[in-house]
Amino acid sequence: MEKYIKKPGLLVSNIEGKIYLCYEYEVYEINETAARIIRMCDGKNSLEDITKQLCDRFQKDYNIVREDTKTYLELLLEKKIIEVIK
Repeated sequence: MEKYIKKPGLLVSNIEGKIYLCYEYEVYEINETAARIIRMCDGKNSLEDITKQLCDRFQKDYNIVREDTKTYLELLLEKKIIEVIK
């Protein structure tokens, strides 16, 4: 099963109530859910693991959360912020 890991040097920081993702020369303002997903990219969690944790936390429909999480992980992969390990 594929697991996700964030790249070295990635920083998620809370500054004056806003959450920022900093990687290399890019800075993105992100929301709490996006920050949770990135923090779960620790090499131990698969898409299903992350989805389950988010569903437990936010009490949302599994299929909707899974699709949204998958889309976000694909974006992070495309931007080379995270990578897949097997």
